[in-house]
Amino acid sequence: DKKGGKDPNQPKRPRTAFFQYSCSVRDAIRQENPDMPFGDVSKVIGKRWTEMPPEEKQEYMEMEDKDKARYSEEMKEYALNNPDVELEKPKAKAKVGGSAKKKKAENAMDEDGEEANDSDGSARSPGL
Repeated sequence: DKKGGKDPNQPKRPRTAFFQYSCSVRDAIRQENPDMPFGDVSKVIGKRWTEMPPEEKQEYMEMEDKDKARYSEEMKEYALNNPDVELEKPKAKAKVGGSAKKKKAENAMDEDGEEANDSDGSARSPGL
């Protein structure tokens, strides 16, 4: 219930791989750059994450998966004790490369703003 506020007993949401990484390196970056503003520290962390090879990100991805499992188990137990709580269905992982909605919109229209056609000449359905 948004009006009543969040239940303090509700389990904390799982941390993403990026957030796991951010928490693990933030203190070290702050020590290296004690006068750097918070926002700039975040930019450095984001840049390092973006440039990090997938093999190095794997450790944080595994941490994310473990935290998701923890959250799922805690929410199941929480829901048993709070019948008004509905469990969320797991969301599919976002694909790298931007918004799916934006890509669908771009694929639905060509440069002239007209409906784009598939290779067989038939019009593409923007919802598929």
